[in-house]
Amino acid sequence: MAELGKNIGVLLENATKNLSSTVNEAIQSKNVKLPSGLNAFLSNGRAQNQELTSSQVIEGLNSSSDKEIQTSLKYLVRLMTTKQNSDPELLQYFPHVIKNITSNNLRTKRLVYIILLRYNHMQQDIALLSINAIQKSLTDKNCINRALAIRTLSGIRIPAILPILVLSIKRTISDSSPLVRSATAVAITKCFLLDVSFNKHHAASTLKDESTVPAQMYNFLAILLSDADPRVLSSALNCFYTIFPGYMDLIHPRFAFLVSKLTELEDYSKVILIDLATDYARLYLPKPTEDSMAAELTLLDSKLRSLIYSSSANVVLALVRFYVNVLPFKLDEIPLAKMLVKFLGDDEVTLYVLKEIVYLLDHELVKFSNSQLSYYVPLPNEPFKISELKVYILVKLLNTQNFDQIFTELVFLLNTGSTQLKLAVVRLLNQYRGTAEQKAKIGQLYLSRLDSENEELLVAEYVTGLRIMVQNDLFGNIDVLIKLTGKLVNERELTPVARASIIWLVGEFSNQQYHDDKSVALANFLPDLMRILVRDFRKQEYLVKVEILTALTKLVSKELYGSKQQGEEYNYESLIWKLFNFVLQLTKYDSNVDLRDRSRMIGSILPNVVYLDQDLTATTAIEFQQYYGQKAYVLEKCAEKLNEVELSILLFQTSKPAPISTDSSVNNSNINKYNQVTPQELNSELLEYYNELRAQEFQLKDYNQHKSISHAAKPPPVVNSATTINIEPRQSARKYKLQTLDDFLKEKGTLNVFGGSEDESGPEDEEDEADELATADDDEDARDSEFEKSS
Repeated sequence: MAELGKNIGVLLENATKNLSSTVNEAIQSKNVKLPSGLNAFLSNGRAQNQELTSSQVIEGLNSSSDKEIQTSLKYLVRLMTTKQNSDPELLQYFPHVIKNITSNNLRTKRLVYIILLRYNHMQQDIALLSINAIQKSLTDKNCINRALAIRTLSGIRIPAILPILVLSIKRTISDSSPLVRSATAVAITKCFLLDVSFNKHHAASTLKDESTVPAQMYNFLAILLSDADPRVLSSALNCFYTIFPGYMDLIHPRFAFLVSKLTELEDYSKVILIDLATDYARLYLPKPTEDSMAAELTLLDSKLRSLIYSSSANVVLALVRFYVNVLPFKLDEIPLAKMLVKFLGDDEVTLYVLKEIVYLLDHELVKFSNSQLSYYVPLPNEPFKISELKVYILVKLLNTQNFDQIFTELVFLLNTGSTQLKLAVVRLLNQYRGTAEQKAKIGQLYLSRLDSENEELLVAEYVTGLRIMVQNDLFGNIDVLIKLTGKLVNERELTPVARASIIWLVGEFSNQQYHDDKSVALANFLPDLMRILVRDFRKQEYLVKVEILTALTKLVSKELYGSKQQGEEYNYESLIWKLFNFVLQLTKYDSNVDLRDRSRMIGSILPNVVYLDQDLTATTAIEFQQYYGQKAYVLEKCAEKLNEVELSILLFQTSKPAPISTDSSVNNSNINKYNQVTPQELNSELLEYYNELRAQEFQLKDYNQHKSISHAAKPPPVVNSATTINIEPRQSARKYKLQTLDDFLKEKGTLNVFGGSEDESGPEDEEDEADELATADDDEDARDSEFEKSS
């Protein structure tokens, strides 16, 4: 389907280009004037793949026309994003690109910023020439230009600009536009990472020193976390999660405030805050019960109720994680089934939602009605991982009420699905523990398919399922064992795994006490069955040889122990005895090392003539009559070994428990890891201390009050805080002043100002950030300019 969509897209693109060129030629021949919008559309179609020479690019970059400059910049951006190994070619234009950074055209400036962010660390001396122009943009009347400037400045991966970047962040952190303050949160993250990569220090060791970059970023982040605007809070939470995870001193006094803003945040920030609140509730809040719950949890619960039907799957998964780990007694009030089912559409989202459902089903935390079963029926051409999870859920939901409905769907999948899906269905059915009637239906299905199935792996899984059924209830499924034994004799096309499984079942059956006629008849047939199997022993696979040897060992050890219990001399003319020694001789000289070791171990425990008669070789035929005459001493040694036959009973006659489950290949480790929370819980002795931390006041930063006359004289509100956060610079700090590059280098007073290691991180994709900033409302510009005039 994806390939078809790609082909259609290419077809439409080519049709558009041909249409543009055809219409353009026709119009030019008749001198027809078109509207500007249509004209631009046609020109874009012609220039989309236009190639420029080096001289044309440089001429365009140095032109006084914004249109020519943008044409060259667009060409360079297209090369940068589509052509591999284009860096050496583009670096020659870098100085000409930087010259246009002072342009007043926003579109031109954005294109220059994109190229600057890509290559600034490759030509640091030229990139530093743009710092002064970017700093001037921080005072631009347009909030989009200011936001672009701080983001671009923070994206320059040159350690020498860190002092300038810190001063710029200090300026924009109190900007009246939330767009700029939100961009400042991104800049804090990049500034912190640049400093850490350059100075190679740990954040915890530098926070005590207020002059270090991490300490200043910590204080700046505290200001942004106190911002009343949801967009700024969203970026601040993302910054906190990236560079200061676990530093709860930033969260304690603001926890209730952040929770109150939960529904207004961006989706990605909602996920961060919900996950943060989940761990916070376990570590710093008293354990909730149905009767009592902390006020913060009550507020959080009320906010999360409004997010139950969120359109974001990530938000819903975070919400489920919170209720499972913090408020499990409220799960009955949450419609988990409806919340999760609605996301079963997009493949990528569906995969994680299905894994979450599997997690909830494994822990018995969710229930589904029969009307919702249709959501979990695998669809044609669906990815196997999704189909497998759906089958797993269907098997998990099997019960007496819906067994027939689900079983019919599973049989349909066995008839129409791929081999991989069929294997998944059979393996999952083998794990099912239902009633005797339900297991009988499954057994009949397996037996009916053994004759017609051509896939070896499927036949092996069918036999494995039947083996588990017989092992769980041997005499209740004696008919199944008899049918399997008949297939072992009559069908030569069984896979080695299937034959080995049936022979193993026969050996287990030989250990039992027989109660009915069918069991006695099958027990009397076992010697003849072993004779038939031994006849082709040399041609069998390793697995089959091992099980034949094991089954004969169980049969002969039972006979030996029975004769000893009754005080009778063992009958060395027994067919089982002769077959046992014959197989021991074959396996003693087998090419497989493991089979030889097993044979030697068994020969050392049980009486036999193969290991006690030193004259026997690989080619010597065993003449059992001679052991009653000239080699009677061999039987005497066998009689001595009969005294140790109890050890063989412990080894071979002990009943084996049925396997709990088989490998279903359903890997749910990612969701299991995500749903895990810290095992630590609140220390009751510290509860009062944490309450005091949450009761601390902080200064709420509400910049909207400056945009209304009614709020002009209103002081900034103080929320829950005795110690307000002062955003004014320290008196000892020097007043901020715009610097030129020469002033900055003179102040540094060193020749190695461009030195230092390059950022180890890879190049960042800044195009998306610039596009997002350019889509802000123009109304914000008017409000910002009005505020600046009033101030």
